Amino acid sequence: MNKFNTLHKLALAAVTLVTLSPSAMAQPSQEKRVKPEISTTVWVDNKVEYACVTVNGKDILTYTSEGEPGASEDKATKLADKIQEWLDTKRGSLEQLQASSESNLGVFKCGNETAIKFEVPESCQNVAAASAQALSLIKEAAGIRITTPANAIATQSQIGIEPEDVDTQGLSRFSGKASWYGGKFHGRRSASGERFDCNNLTAAHRTLPFGTKLLVRNKRTGHSCVVKVADRGPYSHGRVIDLSMGAAKQLNMISSGVATVDVFVMN
Repeated sequence: MNKFNTLHKLALAAVTLVTLSPSAMAQPSQEKRVKPEISTTVWVDNKVEYACVTVNGKDILTYTSEGEPGASEDKATKLADKIQEWLDTKRGSLEQLQASSESNLGVFKCGNETAIKFEVPESCQNVAAASAQALSLIKEAAGIRITTPANAIATQSQIGIEPEDVDTQGLSRFSGKASWYGGKFHGRRSASGERFDCNNLTAAHRTLPFGTKLLVRNKRTGHSCVVKVADRGPYSHGRVIDLSMGAAKQLNMISSGVATVDVFVMN
């Protein structure tokens, strides 16, 4: 009888453990949120003043001014202050914000309420797109998950070479201004005959053979990626290379539009 009671108690204990274990273990996974730290960075390059708004070290928007000292810094500081004010007032509820535009101003809305209104850099031709891109970068920097189509994410696997695996010693190189393009060119035939996909890691150069692989490094941020020459250009004065949007994301230069880069010719 005692043996039966002991086995019965053990069985009940096992059932209890099985019943309690799932509730103890099946805690919903939480997104890793990062407390947003807003700052501005100002620098001068070739007599042009740049002022960038950053969230947790990630570039959000970059303003430029030539011959107007402090003009770009003023715009960047105003946007940074407005973002910080929203965070302080709404306790960091960035996920509630949606991007929009109003006339020539970028807008972040919370429902029907206009939360933040700001100037976009003059280099941005599409105000609404610039506003959406800025908000996406802010949320990403704060650890808020954003659903992105798989084919809209540029990865180095498209080239097959990781930047850190490249030995730059002995490679020919050139430096200068890089810009990026996408938008209306997406899906069009490039000079190489390939369909241009703005999410792929490609570049336009005036003379290098198509298929040439280049290691491009953002001199200010240190970000780098490997791209393939697939188009001709750039045609803007003073630019040495034109990058796809996917490559620009890798180099953290989406918001600035233009960056000073070192380019190493790999083949």
